[in-house]
Amino acid sequence: MISAKYSKYAFLAASIAILLGIVFYINPGVIASYIEKSDKAMLLAAFVLANVTLVLRALKWYVLLTEADFIKLLPVQMFGMTISNLTPGKIAEPVKSVVLKFYCNTPVSLSLPTVIWERVLDLIVLLFFSAIASAFFIEKFVIGVIPLLVFTALVIVMVLVIYNKPLGRKLFSILRKFRLNVTEEFIDAFYSSKIEKRRILLSLAITFAVWLMDGALFFLVIKSMVNDFNLSVMEVTSLWALSLLAGLITSLPGGMGGSDAVMILLLSFLGVEKGVAGSGVLLARALSLGYGLLVGYLSFLYLIRKIDMKHLKTVIDDVIS
Repeated sequence: MISAKYSKYAFLAASIAILLGIVFYINPGVIASYIEKSDKAMLLAAFVLANVTLVLRALKWYVLLTEADFIKLLPVQMFGMTISNLTPGKIAEPVKSVVLKFYCNTPVSLSLPTVIWERVLDLIVLLFFSAIASAFFIEKFVIGVIPLLVFTALVIVMVLVIYNKPLGRKLFSILRKFRLNVTEEFIDAFYSSKIEKRRILLSLAITFAVWLMDGALFFLVIKSMVNDFNLSVMEVTSLWALSLLAGLITSLPGGMGGSDAVMILLLSFLGVEKGVAGSGVLLARALSLGYGLLVGYLSFLYLIRKIDMKHLKTVIDDVIS
């Protein structure tokens, strides 16, 4: 059995293997050909969208925090998303609360509820779009309902944890087994913090905008390669949301490989030629997830000049190992 210390590397290796499998299944020459003949103006627009969505992802966290400096929050969010995307099932998301504590002296008990709400809002939006996508396939593929059921249950559990202190205590007691120092004082502070409903609703609206722009990025990349692409931005967004949920179930880092394979499969079912689907999805992921990882790494280089990374590294290793 693979130890917990090395499991993250096994999942990352699996993601890379799947991506390489996709590349060779589509044919590297075919992918290069589609990218070469693509409309570069559309690709530039997609790159601009990638930058806008990164800023909006920081903004949707910013509006949930009662006290925060957006400029300082930006690199923390970029680094946090990178750490999260490199761990199975995004289990390291709470790390950014710890980073924020080191960088801005914001109490973890104050920021952690906002991190949880971020994930809840993301899942709500993904479930909404996935429900639309499921309508395309529900008659042929009942299995498409499984991701919806799993993540609907997860949203319910997360909301219950936020509002039900006894249930939250049970969850935090489980976290202690992962060497997280969750004290009674922390739990009391966590449940004493309240997020205004207007902030939650504003963050939800921004979250919808983020995922629509993510879908628009995929749309622009695929459209740049073929003129007769008949799906709308809303349809592409919905397909990508369903693919992400399916990919997250695999616990692969950031859904890498799993989500991409599902998206290519769904597009193929809807009549998109596999070369276009594969080339478009891989390039779109490079502009979104790949570019996001690069920005996150640059944010890390910036943060190590501002905070004591020795102690932070110990905390991160405890979370992701």
